[in-house]
Amino acid sequence: MDHMSYRLLIIGIFLVLALLSIPLMKRRIALPIVFIVALSLGIYRAIQFSYYAIDGQSVYPIEISHIAYFTQAGILLSGIPQLQFFAGFLSTVCAIGYFIGAMASPDSMMSGLDEFTIIQGMVIHGLLLFCGLVMLFGIRRYKKRALLYSTTGILLVLLFAYLVKEDILYPGIPKGSYVVLKMVDGTLLSYIFPEMIVSPLVQSLTTVFILALAILLSFAFYTINRSLFRYYEPDPIEWGIYPWIRRNHSKLD
Repeated sequence: MDHMSYRLLIIGIFLVLALLSIPLMKRRIALPIVFIVALSLGIYRAIQFSYYAIDGQSVYPIEISHIAYFTQAGILLSGIPQLQFFAGFLSTVCAIGYFIGAMASPDSMMSGLDEFTIIQGMVIHGLLLFCGLVMLFGIRRYKKRALLYSTTGILLVLLFAYLVKEDILYPGIPKGSYVVLKMVDGTLLSYIFPEMIVSPLVQSLTTVFILALAILLSFAFYTINRSLFRYYEPDPIEWGIYPWIRRNHSKLD
């Protein structure tokens, strides 16, 4: 697949899935649909990574998008409303990051991959975008504590990346190809500044910048959400463990 075809295909997939999210905005049925899509995606990726482990392939769920598949599935399965903001934030940011990477450096995104894997990557990141947009802007008006949960989640993702980089988690595995680790150790800057020497100071500043940017984006999404639901908020059809427990508890009362 040449670079032009790759870029056009990913633009088309992302555009279609973004447009599909619009009819769900502020609809009661939005949450069940995203629940099904996110849970299916999480199960699919869990099966894939299980197969990689059984087959002895050195493929591990380390990237932020890997975390997003399982985080959004787990949060939606739990059914805790204010956590859904973080799930939507992480999924949307991963999709946007993938799209920017694909547009800026298609070689690095396609290197060593067959066409099925390339297209699969486009589709599943497009689905992350679909789920993320609906969770952020289409289900409910989030409360301030959603920002606290989001900030905590961002810190945990960075902590996870740091522990992997320091060989505390997944010790001994090859780590050169994981973008999230390049973000944490600052070597991602080599794509922009090839001659740059990555010192401990550069590493620290990179981590601080990423953390600050993520928190600012989270606040921006929260502000947009509050604005969209200023005058109307639907009563979403809640799915998950927490709503099920609450409904059954009310029946007992």
